[in-house]
Amino acid sequence: MYDRPRWAGWIVPILALVAFVAIFINFLQHVTEAHALEQRTRASLLAKPQPFAQYLAYDDYTGATKSLNGRIPPKGPAYQASGTGAANGIAGGGRMTLPVASQALYAFQQFNQVPRRISCLWNYPSGTVNTPPTYAFTNDTTGTLPYLHGESDASFFLLRLGVNGANFTQPAWWVSASYSLTSGVEYQSELNYDGGTNASMVMRNASTGAVLGSETVHDPQLATYAGKLTFSEFLDNLLQINRCTVEATTSYPFPTLSPYVETTFPTSASPFVSDPGFGGSVVFNAAGSVTISGSAFPAGGGMTLGALNSGDTLWASLDVTSWTGCTSGNPCAFSIVANSGTTITAIQPIPTAAGRYQFNFPINTSDSNARFIVTGPLNPGGVAYSVTISAANLYRNTPSAPPTPPQLQ
Repeated sequence: MYDRPRWAGWIVPILALVAFVAIFINFLQHVTEAHALEQRTRASLLAKPQPFAQYLAYDDYTGATKSLNGRIPPKGPAYQASGTGAANGIAGGGRMTLPVASQALYAFQQFNQVPRRISCLWNYPSGTVNTPPTYAFTNDTTGTLPYLHGESDASFFLLRLGVNGANFTQPAWWVSASYSLTSGVEYQSELNYDGGTNASMVMRNASTGAVLGSETVHDPQLATYAGKLTFSEFLDNLLQINRCTVEATTSYPFPTLSPYVETTFPTSASPFVSDPGFGGSVVFNAAGSVTISGSAFPAGGGMTLGALNSGDTLWASLDVTSWTGCTSGNPCAFSIVANSGTTITAIQPIPTAAGRYQFNFPINTSDSNARFIVTGPLNPGGVAYSVTISAANLYRNTPSAPPTPPQLQ
C-alpha cells in the first residue's frame, strides 16, 4: 500500500489560504478604489456652486400647501406672516396666495444684513390686475419704524419712504416710467437698493425679461429707512406669487445726481439766507427748523444757485411744516429769480398744508447768478407771511427718465 507523504495533508489548507489572501487583496483594492472615487466625488461636489448660492433667500413654493407663517424656504429665514390675512396666507404647490378677499398679508423675512434686491415672479390668473406684490426693506414687523416701501398697480409705481403704517413721503427726487399689465401673463417685479441714497423698482415680462417700466428715487436720508427685514405684501386675493428671491447685491444702474443742497438744517440755516435783492428774513429755530419771512412779496429768503442756462432744470424738494399769512386763494410761493430780480421760470405756489412739496423748474432765461427763493403771497401782494421748512433738497438737470435696467430673469 502506497503511503502519502506527510506534507500532502497540507495542500488543501494551503490552497484555501492562498485563495483567501487573493480575495482579501482584491477586496482591499475595491475599498481603496471606492474611497478614492468618494474623495474625488466629494471634491467635485465641494467645488460646485451650492444651490441658490447667489441668493440670501429663495422660494419657489414647492411642497404641500400649508400656512405661510413659519414656512422654511429652500434657502433663507422662515416666514413671519403679519397683517389681517396672517392666518389665511398659504404657500405650496408652486405658489403663495391669500385666498381671502379684503385683507392684507405681509410675508416677512429677517436677515443679518440690509438686502439690496427683492424680486418675485407673479401673475393674476384671471380678473383685473389691481395690486402687484408690494415690497419693502424695513426695520421691524409693525410698520412703526422707518421703511422703504415699493408699491405698484396696473400702470405705475409708488416707491416711497414710510413710517407709522400709513404715513408715506415721496423721496427727495424721483423719476418714473409707466407700463401696462393684463391678467394671464406672468410678470417679474423688483425693489432695488444701493445701500446708500438710491432705490428703484422695475417691472418686467417674466417670459422674455423685457423691461416694461421702472422708477428711480434718491433721498439723502434713505439709509435710515431701509432695514434688515424684507416683506412681500398681498392686497388682493387674485394675486399669486410663484417665486421670490432676495439678494445681497443689485445690478441696477443708478444715476448720479448733481445736488445744490441736501440739508435738514442740523446746526444753522445755511445755505439759506435772506434774499439780497428783495430783503426778508431767514431764522434758524432749532435743528431741522428754519423760518423764512417777509413783510410783503417778493421779500423772502433762499440760496444762491450760480449760473443757470436756458433749457436747464432745477428740481426743488422742500418740507413745509408751518406757515402764516399764506392762504389757498393767495398762497406763498417758490421761485427762481435772476440777479436782476426778474423771474426766469414759472412761480410755483406752496399748498397750505404741511408736507413735502416738489417742483421741476424749467429755466427759460440764462443768468450768471440765479437765486432760489421762498416768497409771500403775490395776488394781492403786501401780505406779511412766514414759511417754516425742515428740509431742502435742490438738484440741477436731473434725468427726465429712469435709466434702462438690465434684462434679468
